[in-house]
Amino acid sequence: MNDDIQDKEIFVEAIRNFKPPKDKIPLTFRLMRLKGLQPWANTNSVSIGDVIQGNVFVAVLSDYMVDLDWLISECPTLKKNPHVLVVHGESDARQEHMKRNKPSNWILHKPPLPIAWGTHHSKAMFLVYPQGVRIIVHTTNLIYVDWNNKSQGLWMQDFPWKHDGSDKGSGFKSDLIDYLSALKWPEFSV
Repeated sequence: MNDDIQDKEIFVEAIRNFKPPKDKIPLTFRLMRLKGLQPWANTNSVSIGDVIQGNVFVAVLSDYMVDLDWLISECPTLKKNPHVLVVHGESDARQEHMKRNKPSNWILHKPPLPIAWGTHHSKAMFLVYPQGVRIIVHTTNLIYVDWNNKSQGLWMQDFPWKHDGSDKGSGFKSDLIDYLSALKWPEFSV
C-alpha cells in the first residue's frame, strides 16, 4: 500500500514539474486557463483576454451560447469596437435578452437552419486587425463557466494580409468561405 502512495506522489510530482520548452509547444493549440488551479497546471494556457486583444478592427464571434455581459467585462475593448457580429444559436427568449443588452453597434445573427430541429453550434472567432486576421476555433461557449471552470481548448492562428496580388487558394480558404456563406449573414458592412 505504501508503494501505491509513493508511486502516486512521484506521478503527481512529475506532472507538477513537467515544463516543455516553449519552442516545442505549438503556438496554435492552447488550453483555456482554469480558475483555482495551481500556476503549474495552467502552464501555457490562455484566457479569453489573451485571445481577443489589441487593435481589433472587426470581430465575428460565432458560438451557441453567448453571455454578452461576461464577454464585455472580459474584453472591454470589444464594446467600443464599431464592427462586431455575434452569430449564435440561443433560444428566442435569450435572444430577446441579448438584443436589449447588447451595445447598439453590435449585430446579432441566428443563422437559419436547413432542418426543423437543432441549432447553430459552431464555435469560432474571426478577428480582423490592420495587419491580418486571427482565426480561432474553440470548444467553449462564450460564457464564464466554460472559459474558467471546464477543461477546454482552442486552435488559434494569425494570418497576414496577402500583398503579392496572388490569389492562390487553399482547401482551408475555400472551406472557410463556404462556411461563412452558409451562415447567411445579415447586412454587415465594414
